[in-house]
Amino acid sequence: GEREAFDQIFSTFAPRVLSFAVQLTGNRADAEDLTQETFVAAFSGKSTFRGSSRLLTFLLAICLRRHRDNNRHKRPVTTALLPDEIHTSSLPDMENAALSAMALQQALAVLGEPLKTAFLLTAVQGLT
Repeated sequence: GEREAFDQIFSTFAPRVLSFAVQLTGNRADAEDLTQETFVAAFSGKSTFRGSSRLLTFLLAICLRRHRDNNRHKRPVTTALLPDEIHTSSLPDMENAALSAMALQQALAVLGEPLKTAFLLTAVQGLT
């Protein structure tokens, strides 16, 4: 039952792939599209999965390749970091969390693609 197996794989791994895609793209709409493309490509290329790596690793690699392919001709986005005068310790928790998330997105935007990818795969996704 390929369909049932695919549904189980999707329900198990889609949240992790979507999380990775949000970090790569910086917005939910693009991340959802990228996640869908990832699973379509994984299903189409299922014969290339040899089992020598974890399935999550296989899916994240597809996601990363699709993201790179989609952005091959786009100009890089640059953003300014938060000003030093903002002290997050004096803000309420929700504002502090929002600023931390914004700071992470801005820091990721400054990193080159290899470093950004390495950080996301190790620190965020927990891979080695």
